[in-house]
Amino acid sequence: VQVAPRWWLLGDVHWRRSQGFAAPMQTGLQLAPEYRWGRWSAQPGYAYWNTAPYGAFRTPGPQPEHRTWLQLGLQHGLGGWAMDHRLRNEQRFLERYGPSEVGPVPVGKRYVGRLRYRTRVVAPLNGRKGQAGEWQAVVQQEVMLRHGDATMKGLFDQVRPGVLVGYRPVRHLQVTAGYQLQYFERPNGIDVEYDHTLLLGALWRLPRKERTVAPVAPAAVTRR
Repeated sequence: VQVAPRWWLLGDVHWRRSQGFAAPMQTGLQLAPEYRWGRWSAQPGYAYWNTAPYGAFRTPGPQPEHRTWLQLGLQHGLGGWAMDHRLRNEQRFLERYGPSEVGPVPVGKRYVGRLRYRTRVVAPLNGRKGQAGEWQAVVQQEVMLRHGDATMKGLFDQVRPGVLVGYRPVRHLQVTAGYQLQYFERPNGIDVEYDHTLLLGALWRLPRKERTVAPVAPAAVTRR
């Protein structure tokens, strides 16, 4: 939602499942104010994530995470298409586990830094840009590098290529569907993981309410 001429407030809700829809994977809430000038944007942000044990290299238990970030964005044209770039530096605080007689128990948070770069190309599929009935094709790639934790082997974290199709049923709502491949290297520097993900999303942009002011009649001038 736009809250001022150059300021926006952005919120996200994420709900991820594994084994189809049978098992939980991740839930997340994100909130960020964003300042925009020309083609550029900047934002700080905060997120809370909770990751359930899933996959071949699962954590000992649910892993809550508090995450903050600083981000710089750029948008520009690419012929008749649109292209955007996002550079984000994250500060992640993840739950750690230690052994005990009753099994793994939480022992406090661990700090992990992560640098993310995403680039995306959006191609219009019809002539209804920004209007109801618009169709778009999206191709994107994101690369992530980790830092700040000496116990991790190597800087490389993961890559996320993806393709999506977007449709705008009404002017302020856009729905997307697509596929994303996630190639992930575990912190031990040995194990790797491939996740094949189907994406479904909805973006609602609240229209800004402009303040209307009644015109003031000019004061009468009396000549003597």
